[in-house]
Amino acid sequence: MSNIGKIIRVNALPPEEEREVNVIYQVAAPGSTTYTDYAIDSNGDLKTHTTTETKNYKAYVARLQVDSSFNLIATVLDNNLGSITWSKTGTAAYTGVLTGGQFVDSKTIVMMNMSFAPTYSTATTPAYSFSSDTEIRFSLTAASDLEIPLGMIEIRVYN
Repeated sequence: MSNIGKIIRVNALPPEEEREVNVIYQVAAPGSTTYTDYAIDSNGDLKTHTTTETKNYKAYVARLQVDSSFNLIATVLDNNLGSITWSKTGTAAYTGVLTGGQFVDSKTIVMMNMSFAPTYSTATTPAYSFSSDTEIRFSLTAASDLEIPLGMIEIRVYN
């Protein structure tokens, strides 16, 4: 149980050497009627309040490129789903194998596009499918898709 028992409202958090202990300083936000709480324990240590955004899904987000040999290069931008290893499986066809997670039927969505060269202003959505709960396949279907150098993929698996 905490010994903090006094709340002090201030315009700014006092310097460390001037702070009381076992208190909560409520620091006013400039031009607002809201306050940010700072708890000071019996040792004079500042206990910060942290918040974390919780999402009801895990995601894999990557920038995709196709090199001159038509190999897929994925630059991962955000990932808490698991590692995906991409490989070329045919002409304009690719497979991603997920390690550390699963694609759950009826709880997985895929957002993907690939932009046409050279302007990046027109995009196509590749056809994709799941061959298992750890494997996604997609292909670039039109002949002009082979000229696509840049795209993105976001896979979300909801709880």
